[in-house]
Amino acid sequence: MEKPYLYIAHPGHELLLIQWISDNKPEINILTDGSGATGVSRLESSRRVLKSLGVDKGPIFGRLTDAQIYAHIINRNMVVFLSLVDELLSVWQHNRPSCVVVDGLEGYNPVHDLMNLLVSCACIRYKKQTAQNIPLYSFKLVNKFNPAPDSIHIELTDEQLKKKQDIVFGYPEMRDEVDMVSERLGEQDCFTECLDVMDYDRSSELSEALLPFYELYGEKKVQQGIYKKVLRRKDLEEIWKCISGRDK
Repeated sequence: MEKPYLYIAHPGHELLLIQWISDNKPEINILTDGSGATGVSRLESSRRVLKSLGVDKGPIFGRLTDAQIYAHIINRNMVVFLSLVDELLSVWQHNRPSCVVVDGLEGYNPVHDLMNLLVSCACIRYKKQTAQNIPLYSFKLVNKFNPAPDSIHIELTDEQLKKKQDIVFGYPEMRDEVDMVSERLGEQDCFTECLDVMDYDRSSELSEALLPFYELYGEKKVQQGIYKKVLRRKDLEEIWKCISGRDK
């Protein structure tokens, strides 16, 4: 039996794909609880969204706090990352994915990029084991999308847009971020949905930016005495090399 899967780093990312989720009913997996610096989980709000859309949550649903996943990245805890990849493969062996959708590689948040790398690695390993390609798509969280010919581009009807707005604006923990993205990208782009085809064999290309935003942000937090260490792109590069076997 085939089914679609959605893998996201934080609760609230599902808000960008409300119509696609409603149409395709994927199993939704969320790596962290979205607690961030506040320590307050956003999972309950995501549970309400999933219930309203009639979709199931997967076995990975708020598995780690944000503090825990950042610590794992900085400490390069490969056992945790390899275990997550193994878990994805185990699920797919029982229910082959009709497609997989994951957070895009944007160099904005390291956990977003990590989620992409974990899923990409699982797709590569699945192909090696079965000789089958899994259709893999990513979606942008902060950057303006530019649909390619093979992208899934969903233009919402007025009715669909109203439903999506009600859901998005009814998610209290995400309201500030929604307003910020809507102001920067424009409301039309903010509520249009676009899924880009990913070539997962090239996922080591972590970002086209000279310096990821999260490095600049981390440097400011270190200067302010809030962070002890800056999380660097090289940390993710080393994780990718290990979990994909490309350091051997």
